[in-house]
Amino acid sequence: MWIPTYRKFKETLTAMCRMTSPNGCESYVWPHLPSPPYGGAPNANQVYKHGTTNIDNHGNYIVCIPGTGDRIMWTAHCDTADSHPTLVNMKWTGDMLHTDGKTILGADDKVGCAIMAMMIRAGCPGTYVFFQGEEVGCVGSSAMAENTKFLDYDCCISLDRRGYDSVITHQRGRRTCSDTWASELGTLISDASQGIIKMRPDPTGVYTDSVEFSDLVPECTNLSVGYFNQHSNNEKTNVAFSYLLCCSLIRIVSSGLIPSPKRDIVTLPMENDDYDDYRYMMKYDWTHKRKTTRDYDAMSEQEWLDWKDAL
Repeated sequence: MWIPTYRKFKETLTAMCRMTSPNGCESYVWPHLPSPPYGGAPNANQVYKHGTTNIDNHGNYIVCIPGTGDRIMWTAHCDTADSHPTLVNMKWTGDMLHTDGKTILGADDKVGCAIMAMMIRAGCPGTYVFFQGEEVGCVGSSAMAENTKFLDYDCCISLDRRGYDSVITHQRGRRTCSDTWASELGTLISDASQGIIKMRPDPTGVYTDSVEFSDLVPECTNLSVGYFNQHSNNEKTNVAFSYLLCCSLIRIVSSGLIPSPKRDIVTLPMENDDYDDYRYMMKYDWTHKRKTTRDYDAMSEQEWLDWKDAL
């Protein structure tokens, strides 16, 4: 099993973050992504050589690695939340990467892109989709979902959540992932990281690419990858955490340990318990966050649309 060094992960991430890549400039990130069957890492799983790389009609960069576990769709997005490409002056405070305060960092979601790039190089089976246009309304993922009536995946896992401890179960006020499956995945990540990473089911997700597939794929979630203050010039990311998460996911997927799906997509999108969760979030969690922080992941859907239109 190939595991990237911390240096390799850090160099990949900083190369991706060197310039911001707003919608329309996602191809700035592509040279830093693996392109199976070419360019495999030493000692990588041999299935890498049987992988494929494709750019679809919607501008999404897609890598498929065959094998046990290939019923997982992993997603991240290459665009950043700004209006024009800008060189980034990166600074370090310990393992925390940030900027000089004049630009965003773009850790949202180049951290997710870097983690997926390492998983591909390790030959972890699965479908890896690097979406375009997430920051302006999930353009690439919604187009893929609209043009696909059936997707044969057990789960869709986005690597695009702030913080350290979330396995998202709800997005846009509706359930996209079962609590049981989210708990099992959190336990696997904790075990693979020797208890350092502790993730839990979190119903306060808002909107990222995986939600577009919640009517097609049983379990759709979003994992914390260690960035904070996204969409602002104070954006920062804990690279050591992201690296540990990356290594943990490689161990889990290489061992074929991703839980079996529990959610039934045939049922109504919102059951009674989902309405209860939704009322709780709106009354206590989201409202509280909007009053006390500038947490962009805590926006309502209308606030998101207003922000998107302004951008």
